[in-house]
Amino acid sequence: MNTIKKHIILIILILGILIIGAVYLIPKGEEEIISIESSAKKVEEDIESVKNQEQVYTWLGNKELEVGYLEGKDEDVFNKYRVKKGVVEYLFATILLEDPNHFVQSFQPTNISKDLFAVENPDKIEVATNMINRISRNGKLSKISYTDNKVSFKDGETAKVKVYYSDDKIVTLSLSFSRTPTHHDEEDGIYSIESSVWDIIEEIEKGTK
Repeated sequence: MNTIKKHIILIILILGILIIGAVYLIPKGEEEIISIESSAKKVEEDIESVKNQEQVYTWLGNKELEVGYLEGKDEDVFNKYRVKKGVVEYLFATILLEDPNHFVQSFQPTNISKDLFAVENPDKIEVATNMINRISRNGKLSKISYTDNKVSFKDGETAKVKVYYSDDKIVTLSLSFSRTPTHHDEEDGIYSIESSVWDIIEEIEKGTK
């Protein structure tokens, strides 16, 4: 009996050592500085590109012509912003561009709707613009850094974003994401930010340097 107990204890100890080793040895997500000025420029170009292609699609559709050759161009833009890092870049680019219509597209639809309607103002564009101003701290937004928490045991769908401001304030946000599978890619899908905008704003307004 004592021998069995010793074996059990030994196995538990070995498992404990392996788990602790895994936590420290698995490569952590690397922090990456993102220039939001560059991101904003790319987002503007991509939005314009998609708009132009939509016009071409419409024209070709009216002419009943084949549109398959255009799909690759749309797919490049789609793939860029379907991942977590892309969503974060898109979010802060739209904040820099002060674009409320595209800003809200970064968030999970049900949650952003709740956030917008939490304010009595019937002009939801005005509400979204106010959100942008509070996140940017009235234009003080400077840059961001992104770290994917992909090795988190609690929740793999999170990322850490540091927000830097021109007055030297730094705020660290932990953003949660949800994934919507697509018909063509059930395994990957499209990410959007699940965190409440008001929680983000609260963290920024109380944030420490």
